[in-house]
Amino acid sequence: MFEAATIQKLKQVNVSVNAEKTKKHTAEVWKTASREEQATVLALSNVARSTVQRAYRLGNISAKLIVPIAQTMNVNPLYLSGESDDRGFCTNKALASFLVKLGYHGIISLASESSGGDDASGYPESEAGRVPVVADDEQSLLANLSEDDMVILMKAVILRARAGGASAELARKMKMLLLGIDAE
Repeated sequence: MFEAATIQKLKQVNVSVNAEKTKKHTAEVWKTASREEQATVLALSNVARSTVQRAYRLGNISAKLIVPIAQTMNVNPLYLSGESDDRGFCTNKALASFLVKLGYHGIISLASESSGGDDASGYPESEAGRVPVVADDEQSLLANLSEDDMVILMKAVILRARAGGASAELARKMKMLLLGIDAE
């Protein structure tokens, strides 16, 4: 997952391949996002809410906005740029491929160095290459959650904690539980 400092290095120029699809897909993803998810995207991208609204009104979207939306809402970046009709999932490989195609080789290298040897996003790939979809049966989800998926989920909670609110408290409790300290 790319951090805010890396995302800030991305240009704020239109990379949409199909404005109509970008409008439709961005509106769908943004309007179904929670307030916390929206706040995370705005914090990571350091853009105003009006920039997101412009993306789904006009179909103009930048890599600086696609990357945080894709990784926060777990959506294929090509879906947001209008290159794909498949909402898919945000994988490390998809983000890296998307950015390399746009000429951001240096950003990928920078992210790789800061991640301590993991892939371009700093997260190890899970077996399925994505965050698991929430199952109807909670027990089934817990039984099938891999170690890699747990790491991804914990990092997502920590990232969202930067936006404050309930996520900050959840991150604090998670850290306390991992340290074996009573979280309450």
